Amino acid sequence: MITSLPMMNEVIGNPLLDKFMKDLIIQILAMISEQERNESKRRQAQGIQVAKEKGIYKGRPILYSPNAKDPQKRLVYYRVVELLEQGKSISTIAKEVGITRQTMYRIKNSK
Repeated sequence: MITSLPMMNEVIGNPLLDKFMKDLIIQILAMISEQERNESKRRQAQGIQVAKEKGIYKGRPILYSPNAKDPQKRLVYYRVVELLEQGKSISTIAKEVGITRQTMYRIKNSK
């Protein structure tokens, strides 16, 4: 994108001044791009907040929970809870049911 700008192909004559000008243009474009991205994030956050207030936005559904959409993942959740109640270790349960330890901790902390 930067090389397609006509100004980037012009030469002033002094190599140091040419490099300075090109670096300055790149810095300005980077700053503008960053400001646009921040503004976009701010607007998105405002939209999410409004949607949450209206009860529309709920976020990503939890994969392993008692009311998970996927029945297989619901079974994994119940199996994990059962094994936790039996006192088995996190690593052992994670290996047995085929999920990560991080997911195990999420399930453990959510119940």
